[in-house]
Amino acid sequence: MALRQLTKRIAITGGLTAAGAALATVVSAAPVAAASGVPASATAAAADMDCWGHAHHNDSYLGIAGCTNNTNRVITFRANVVCGSWWDTSGNEVTLRPGQYGESTGRCSIFSDGVTSVGAEWPL
Repeated sequence: MALRQLTKRIAITGGLTAAGAALATVVSAAPVAAASGVPASATAAAADMDCWGHAHHNDSYLGIAGCTNNTNRVITFRANVVCGSWWDTSGNEVTLRPGQYGESTGRCSIFSDGVTSVGAEWPL
């Protein structure tokens, strides 16, 4: 079950700070498979979507994951926002048609350090 969850989740991290430094990283399937030894079927799942994540430039407590659907079927995803020293949160579910782009957002508590990383999770 743990490997199954791992193959469904692509984390986009980069040391975002509470000051809200933005980071945009495109997720690529090939390095994931080569570096982690994840099976080819998991690589295919990663290739379904191109995603990036960052903290909002004016609000360091708002995490945003943006994805493009690269398949010929409908896919639903959501943002997974890591909130430093407080509870993590999930963003709204977004359903994308083939070729469509969409964003999911999640807000960290005011008791946290703000967004430290943002990931996208699919399929749901």
